[in-house]
Amino acid sequence: MKLPLPSDFFAPVRLSPSEVHDLQQVEARLLTGYLTQYDAYCTRQDEDSHEDVWKLVGQRFGVKIFSQKPKKSRRRHRREQEQLPALRLVGSVDGTLEDILYGSMWRSGRERAARAHFTRDGVADGAVLCTVEKPSPVEPFRSLSVKWMLKRAPHGGLVVKDRDFCYLAASGVVHSPKTGRKLGFRTIAQWPPGGFPSRLI
Repeated sequence: MKLPLPSDFFAPVRLSPSEVHDLQQVEARLLTGYLTQYDAYCTRQDEDSHEDVWKLVGQRFGVKIFSQKPKKSRRRHRREQEQLPALRLVGSVDGTLEDILYGSMWRSGRERAARAHFTRDGVADGAVLCTVEKPSPVEPFRSLSVKWMLKRAPHGGLVVKDRDFCYLAASGVVHSPKTGRKLGFRTIAQWPPGGFPSRLI
């Protein structure tokens, strides 16, 4: 099948008011949790910053990437909805907050493919299945939508095959409740809700 897929390939996803409310609650819960972690890290009150909890897994362009190590208690008592390992990115990059947010936004498979050309993240196609909240003149980086993505397998798919998935994507600008600092966020949650990877910019 030729990629990117045509814009009318997927049937429109229609959400009920209760489903929209649930998605907004998922975003709010995740964002509150990550803002709390961010403030704790910035004020050095985060006990999880210890090397016993965070492992350096990569470094690129001056940004260090840490993965949260699984806790023994988490292994013994698995939650109903098993959480994915958290990632923490520490460092700085050239440009402004708005540059990064603008570069992370896409509204069609062609835009996502164009972005993949520069980021080389292995994404072959994508689509917006449903828009809950969209950018406005007042909040140009605000977005909440359900998206689909196709990611190419490394090394030609000899061992791992291409995979596609649906997810809840949210972005916007907020201010830290503790410091008042302006922050950009891009949150990605499995849809239907399950594991919740996320990142703060």
